[in-house]
Amino acid sequence: MRVMRNTEHNALPSVAIAIFGALAHIAHELETLEHFIRRAESQSSLDARIRFRYDWLRQDLARMRLGILGHIDAPRAEYRTSPPLAAN
Repeated sequence: MRVMRNTEHNALPSVAIAIFGALAHIAHELETLEHFIRRAESQSSLDARIRFRYDWLRQDLARMRLGILGHIDAPRAEYRTSPPLAAN
């Protein structure tokens, strides 16, 4: 466990802001993946023996994005349970 020095206490809000900014960026990037998913899906073979489940991918990415946004918007951090991702 790391002990925070008095001089680090004032930096905490800016660190939290940076973390939330990074999380918001990740959430945005997850949303932009839809373009690549559509392209890959349009190029996939309908005759393939094993077909990739793009619907599962979309659901998993949406769940991740909502989880990140929920964490950003949460008034405090607390443990939450969530259902397993469809790919597991």
